[in-house]
Order: sequence, then C-alpha cells, then structure tokens
Amino acid sequence: MLRSLCQLVSLTLLSGCYLFHETGAERTEDRDFGLPPADAAPPSRPDAFVPGPPPLDAGFPVDAGPVDICPARRAELLCLDYPLIPPRLPHTLPLRFAGCFCEERTTCQVTVEGNRIRVETGVCESLALCAECQPEIEASCELPPLPRGVYQLDVNGSPGADLVVDFDTGFVPQPPTCVMLQEGCPAGSTDVATRADRFDSACVDGELERAWIELTDSCAECPAGDGTCTVTYEERLTDDLPFGGEIRVEANVDICRVGVCDPSCEEHVRRCAIPRRLMEGGFYRVWLPGDDGPSFSFTGGESTCE
Repeated sequence: MLRSLCQLVSLTLLSGCYLFHETGAERTEDRDFGLPPADAAPPSRPDAFVPGPPPLDAGFPVDAGPVDICPARRAELLCLDYPLIPPRLPHTLPLRFAGCFCEERTTCQVTVEGNRIRVETGVCESLALCAECQPEIEASCELPPLPRGVYQLDVNGSPGADLVVDFDTGFVPQPPTCVMLQEGCPAGSTDVATRADRFDSACVDGELERAWIELTDSCAECPAGDGTCTVTYEERLTDDLPFGGEIRVEANVDICRVGVCDPSCEEHVRRCAIPRRLMEGGFYRVWLPGDDGPSFSFTGGESTCE
C-alpha cells in the first residue's frame, strides 16, 4: 500500500515537471494535471476543416492567379457558312468582335423568350503582350434546340438581326453570309422605319484574310442608325470567267423618330464584312443594291473603289 502511494506521488511529480519544461514558464494552468481550463472551447472533430494561412513561396504568399474581368461588350458581326439554322438541334452561334486583340477570352449568355433570342456578350481583359494583334475574336453562343420560325436576335439589349430556323429544301445550298449587326436608334425611339441604305460610292479593302466593303454616304440622313448590312458570297463554278466569286450586298438604315443632329450634311461610312477568305489573284464582282448587274469588280489582295 505504501509503495503504491509513492508510485502515484512520483508519477504526479513527473507529470508536473513535464508540463513545466514544455511551456518554459510556471503558470497556473500548467498545474491542472492536464485538464483544460473551465472556459476552454470544446475540441473540434478530427475531420473539421480549419482554414490555415495562405501557402508561402520563398516567404511570400503564393498568387492564386489572375481574376478575369469581363466587361460587357456588344458583338458586331455574325458570319455563317450556312445561314439556315437547323430546327430542334443545339446550335452554336459565332458572334465576332472587330478591333485589335491579344489572347482575350469572350463570354456569351443566351436566353430564349418566345421568338426572341437575347444574348449578352463580353470580352475579358488581358494583360498578354503579342507582337501582332488579331483583328477579330469570336464568342461562341450556345443555342438550345429551337422549333422552326423566324427569331429576332437581340445583342446586349438592342436588336441585332433576324435568324431563320428551318430545313433547307433547295437543291443549291444557301451561300455563306456575314451580317453586320444593326446599331439601332437612340433609346426611346419608336416606330423605327427601315429602308435600303443609300450611298454614293463603295470601296473594297481586298485583304485576303478578311475583306471589307465600305459604303459611303456623303450626306447621311439624320437622325438615323445603321441597320443590318448583309453580304453573301457565291463561289463561281463556271469557266466563262476567271476563278473567284460573286459578292452581293444588302444594306439597311434605321430612320429614328427621336434624336438631335446637325442639319448640315455629314459623311457616313459603313463597313460590311465579306464572309469568305479571298484568293490572291481571284476575280470578284460586287453587286450593290438597286443595280441590275455587277457594280464593279476587283482582284483578290487589292483594293479598289466604284
């Protein structure tokens, strides 16, 4: 009995010595025989997540990577190799931005309400440096399966173009098409009238990668907004002319019912994209609205005016 008591006293003293050497100072809570203080929080579960300090790299916090900043930006161009959208099948609508870009990402959100397709597009900011900028980037807008019909495409809150969802029943495929989305009239415009655009001259910037047709109106109507400008490309399959194609242009202008403008004439230039990459040395003819035949011709890789 006496030996057991001595062993208990010895173990108690050793435990006190262990606590004293662990903390390096004698404190009241160190002499509690290993019991937690009365006001201590209950122990956490072994599987509970306890956030720790951020990881360090050579003494500095590790960067988690850049956060994308993607402000809204309205797409300007829709180019389709096949202008009819097949019904009841998912479809990707390629909306494009024109400018100078360097590895920027794009965003597109799609909402369908009846016969109206609303898309919200944006371009993410990029800090990348490149030797040469890209003149275009694309936003892929995923459309759900749609029944047959004509749909109005709204881009970032304003009308952009009409889309046709239907089967192709013709023997000749529909030609590739590029549509410059309409800019529309100022907010509050009502009863907007649309008519064929009038222009005094037309020029072709015959770059091979992306060619443009520029329509110039020396005395533009005001107040007005650019309507759609549609360009189709038909590859020439006959041998009576050199290789190349036929380029047909349809341009509209929206006459606005509200807005203030300078009554004096102002020159206005519209740029309309050609859907296909031109071939160097190819012979191309341009058909402008109201003309019964080709308005002028040009050679791929060169620029010319009517």
